[in-house]
Amino acid sequence: MPGEVSENARLLIDTGAVGINIEDATRLEAKPLANLEPQIRKISAIRAVADDADIPLVINARTGAFRFAQGSTTERLEETIRRGKAYNRAGADCIFPFGVSDSESISTVVGKLDCPVNIIVGHGAPRISELKS
Repeated sequence: MPGEVSENARLLIDTGAVGINIEDATRLEAKPLANLEPQIRKISAIRAVADDADIPLVINARTGAFRFAQGSTTERLEETIRRGKAYNRAGADCIFPFGVSDSESISTVVGKLDCPVNIIVGHGAPRISELKS
């Protein structure tokens, strides 16, 4: 699997891509989240290809843990953070915690991760001024 990911990353870089989004949602009802270790290997493989090509490829790692993991809101938030940290250590530049949209959860994720966090802003989301703070 990392070999396929590496080849795809090479092809994307060759076309001029300077950013990539990789997500851990499987779209399978019985198992909505990919296992963590293969995701880490994929991100590491993409980072290695970009580094070898001397391209500052931005890797945005999207995690669906908040939306799809089992457990309480707190447990799902903890899994989101755990995955975000692992993806960042593997080479992701930023994390997109899909489904995290309330001020308190956003603040918790941002406070626990040492990288940029992407949030979808829409109806019911905090105002941009609040997100800036």
